[in-house]
Amino acid sequence: MGQRGQAMQKRFGSPSAVFAMVIRDGKLMMQKRQNTGHWDGCYDLAATGHVKDQEA
Repeated sequence: MGQRGQAMQKRFGSPSAVFAMVIRDGKLMMQKRQNTGHWDGCYDLAATGHVKDQEA
């Protein structure tokens, strides 16, 4: 860690994503994407998100 007034060195980071998988009666529950402009018509996991910098 740097001293006050000095710029801290940027640490290595990698993009991370979090997925929630819901399984009911042995079936994986998914949603069909629509109106996103990205992979519309394809199936995806219903609850997804990204881990931001400084989150655990």
